[in-house]
Amino acid sequence: MRILTPIFIILNTVVFTGCLQKDYQKELDLAILYRSSGQYEKAEMVLNQLIKREKNKDAYKELGNVYLTGYEDINRAEEAYQNSLKLDPLYVNSLHNMGLVNLKRYENSLDHQGVGNEEYLKKAMEWFDKAIGKDPNFYLTHVEYAKVYYYQKDFPKALELLEKAIPLNAAYAPIYSVKGQIYLKGLKDFDKAMYNLKKSYSLDPQNGENIYFLAICYAEVKDKQNFIFYFDKYISTLGQRKVDSRIIDDYKKEKDKLLKKLK
Repeated sequence: MRILTPIFIILNTVVFTGCLQKDYQKELDLAILYRSSGQYEKAEMVLNQLIKREKNKDAYKELGNVYLTGYEDINRAEEAYQNSLKLDPLYVNSLHNMGLVNLKRYENSLDHQGVGNEEYLKKAMEWFDKAIGKDPNFYLTHVEYAKVYYYQKDFPKALELLEKAIPLNAAYAPIYSVKGQIYLKGLKDFDKAMYNLKKSYSLDPQNGENIYFLAICYAEVKDKQNFIFYFDKYISTLGQRKVDSRIIDDYKKEKDKLLKKLK
């Protein structure tokens, strides 16, 4: 029972604090643009040049984002976030992202029965608690923290955290995607799952994993036409992201298997 909402959608740039020189900030913004557009090698190069010139918590944080979302190198991401925290131990973005690192480690430890290393969840909770302690209105942490409770099958607590995030940023699509997945996979309430997944889709039609769960929800309610439409759309997003063809083939097999159940 794994939430597939990709980490990169919750690493949106937060307004930077501090007084950076204009040229430094300009290059930092360029690195963020590279990272956001999937040009990870260029982003890494610019950020390393900036750090060589002047160590900066935002540059280290962004470098961690490149490693985590681009290369999926958790160890290097953790090192970058830790370097950011050495410069500012209360930097909420990096406190939050350290929680993400451990949440990702937990997800990577999940076996076929959905059982993972609980120590990683505990560490994720510790970091998320620090982030919320620094800024109770940091909505990204509420959303990611909800995943921890989802994995612990404490669905009411997970939904409670997501409800707290809505007034902080009601237009943040992952709130509704995670809610939809909780209702879909956890509570088996397909009406509420459909409502939230559709809402997330309306806010961010490019979120591939939300599209996937929307397709699965249509399969659950025996809507074959919409299932095919959204599952094909999901497979198309995998191709656009240049995902390994073997993974794409696995999803095609999953689609065929589900289609047989819908006949």
